[in-house]
Amino acid sequence: MLKPTAKTPALEVATVGGGTWSLADQKPETFTLIEFYRGYHCPRCKVHLLDLDHKVARFKERGCGVVAISMDGRERAEKSRDEWGIKNLILGYGLTEKQARQWGLYISKPIQATEAAKFSEPGMFLVDVCLLRQATA
Repeated sequence: MLKPTAKTPALEVATVGGGTWSLADQKPETFTLIEFYRGYHCPRCKVHLLDLDHKVARFKERGCGVVAISMDGRERAEKSRDEWGIKNLILGYGLTEKQARQWGLYISKPIQATEAAKFSEPGMFLVDVCLLRQATA
């Protein structure tokens, strides 16, 4: 379990649209907000991510970077972006079960055919970049 001021686990994932997102590479002025979400199958995640998508600019004004990450594969992550209308939020995909557990996320199995074979439950982390810089210095 992660606790305040504890060093965060390394985190690197592929992103919708190409490239990778790495926590170690983030250089916001203040914080990095990491939103872990269930995936494409989750209607509540859709509502939450759409709300977050509309607030990305406000987070950036305050010096905070934002990313949303799931265990979905590329195809499902792209569907989330396209069908949900995500325009501003970086969507990371391919989170492994090991990575999810390192962040203290619970792992669920599907109860409906539309759900992924395995997915992490939601979690939100606000990472202090000053602590990240100290850990890598």
